[in-house]
Amino acid sequence: GRPASESTVHPMLYPATVTWETFESVKRLSTVPVIAKGISSATGARQALDHGADGLAEVLVAAK
Repeated sequence: GRPASESTVHPMLYPATVTWETFESVKRLSTVPVIAKGISSATGARQALDHGADGLAEVLVAAK
């Protein structure tokens, strides 16, 4: 298929700023598991799970 243009992508799915409220909204609307990607801290990973993430991908936490 052809790539989606801005006019065909619902703004809720790709907002300029994603908040945990946005994440929870996507989770509520989704019929498939929602995976959080690009988490950069242990706190962020915990927050993602607390806000309903079904899993995590690419968690980038530096060793101390």
